[in-house]
Amino acid sequence: MDKKLESEFKNRLEKETEEITELKEETWNNISRELFPEKNKKIRTNWVKGFAAALGTVAVAAIMFFVFVTGDFTDETQNDPVQNDPIEDEVTERTNDPDTEDKDIGEDTEDNEFDNEPPLKDRFPHEKEVVIEMEGMKEPIEVQLATNDELRYIIYFDKDGYQFIPGEEMDEIIFALDEGYPEVGMEIQHFTDTTSEEVTEHVIESLAHEGMDVTREDLINWPIDAVMITGEGAEGNQVQWNTPVHRYYITEGENDSLFVFKQKLFVEAQEGHALRFDWMLESFEIVE
Repeated sequence: MDKKLESEFKNRLEKETEEITELKEETWNNISRELFPEKNKKIRTNWVKGFAAALGTVAVAAIMFFVFVTGDFTDETQNDPVQNDPIEDEVTERTNDPDTEDKDIGEDTEDNEFDNEPPLKDRFPHEKEVVIEMEGMKEPIEVQLATNDELRYIIYFDKDGYQFIPGEEMDEIIFALDEGYPEVGMEIQHFTDTTSEEVTEHVIESLAHEGMDVTREDLINWPIDAVMITGEGAEGNQVQWNTPVHRYYITEGENDSLFVFKQKLFVEAQEGHALRFDWMLESFEIVE
């Protein structure tokens, strides 16, 4: 309560007290004259004064209660220039409160985009039918989706006898054969911090280490844009039905990286499986 309000309250209280006191004295005199004989006036005076004093006290309390209830006293917050509008304060508080601010709204960072994206397997059909051409004839086949979210690629493989096997160093699509047959499959590897020329040189050295001769090195645009290198092994310079044939495709990936596809075949199985692997490779896609 400020000094101005306190002074106003004190003046009003004194004024009301004086009025009650005058009323008290007048009431006492009237009662004394009308009710009590003169000889008993002294005795009765103390009782009447006590009664009047009590009456005055009650009256003052009643007046104060009435003033507070009816709101005659001025609300100090109405004239206080420092006091703010509670509604305005609430709006300001909500606006400036860091805990209630919307965070990352409108921010379009690469990390947020990657975290909010669904898995690749949920963005493409899991299975579908495609038509490939084998030995001049069109053949419908059922293919299944394979994905690698870390390397951000998808590929569809032939469900009929082939299987996709993910790995730490490479992914593989293999064909199950009986024992005694050479391995048939396609490896998918990813390389960084290197060049196409360096990888090409490494592939040629690997073929030589495996006892294979390079039979072809060329730039191709189907099934993908790549450098293709083919190596063939022969025992005693004679090609047998089970002579291994390895075919490499070196293609560019994202951020100056490279993907290398290695098809592992043998002479008797080369024509059919190599063409099927190429059709699978045509579906290879790097997803941004």
